[in-house]
Amino acid sequence: MTWLRQLLEWQRDVSGAVEFVESFKTDIFQNQVFVYTPKGEVIELPTGSTPLDFAYRIHTDIGHGCVGAKVNGKLVALNYHLQNGDTIQIMTSKVTRGPSLDWINPSLGYAKTSSARAKMRQWFNRQERQTNIERGKEVFQKQLARLDLNVTPEIVVEMFRYKTVDDMFADLGGGSLSTAKLISRISLKSELPDELIRSTPPKTGPASGVQVLGVGDLLTNIARCCNPIMGDEITGFITRGRGVTVHRKSCPNITSEDELERIVPVDWGESRTLYPVRIQLDCWDRVGLLGDVTSVVSNERINIANINSEEYDDRCVISLTVYTNGIDQLGRLYSKLEAVNGVDGVTRLRNIDSRNDIEN
Repeated sequence: MTWLRQLLEWQRDVSGAVEFVESFKTDIFQNQVFVYTPKGEVIELPTGSTPLDFAYRIHTDIGHGCVGAKVNGKLVALNYHLQNGDTIQIMTSKVTRGPSLDWINPSLGYAKTSSARAKMRQWFNRQERQTNIERGKEVFQKQLARLDLNVTPEIVVEMFRYKTVDDMFADLGGGSLSTAKLISRISLKSELPDELIRSTPPKTGPASGVQVLGVGDLLTNIARCCNPIMGDEITGFITRGRGVTVHRKSCPNITSEDELERIVPVDWGESRTLYPVRIQLDCWDRVGLLGDVTSVVSNERINIANINSEEYDDRCVISLTVYTNGIDQLGRLYSKLEAVNGVDGVTRLRNIDSRNDIEN
């Protein structure tokens, strides 16, 4: 009877039928862990649940006000995976600030249960629409800046078939449109609306991973001056003896080029090529920071070509070159790196090599 009462309670908490079915699948049929409240009450949760799942299971307001958690008397991260027999104490603020948008991001692992994520979304949906729009604008600009992308809000509106830009910003600021989904859709050209790809030929490019439109299977090289990766808008420049060098469309070497007849349209092919990307982390220096950063990259199964760390008083800058298969994977890596203790920000550097790839 206990699980039936929980089922009826979740049905009241979750507004939509789809969310209720998803909650039922993840919260009922998954393997369970049994944890304790400070008063000794037993709480059942799915395996992989976190202190936030526990907080929202106790009461929605406790989840919204959560600022930290102790497990067996020790402070833990909010994405810590609860174990059988753990005793959890949730620390709340006197003024309810509400959930963070990061809590809804699946790649960060803050919430396992659909019921907890649904309550978070409901909180954001109840906020003023204008607040969500402003927050969505900030999130949008932050994502484009850190990945160095040149995408307008109007393009994203067409991708997701929103009626207005404000509708898209409101969903992004309210959590209905996750940053992970936004970056994934931008990077996957096959998911663009028909009207945006109607003039694009089928992608049957050569093994190099780049398709040169209208000129067959030519030798291609990735430009070191702007370092494009899968998902960037690109163009080609015909060089003597090196085939076609692929640049980002916004590359200064392309926009300032006088010989326009040497610029040819190119597109990404279907091969899963790895692309070198130089990224920079601004951090507070601490013991073990470099090890934590390399561990995160390794866990994402991404190779590091080189890494460098420079210290300034109590600050440090970590620069590393990684090999990624595109913007989608790079976006996930950014989210994981920003969650490392001490990391303030992650940015993508434009150049890997200072040499100019425009040749006479």
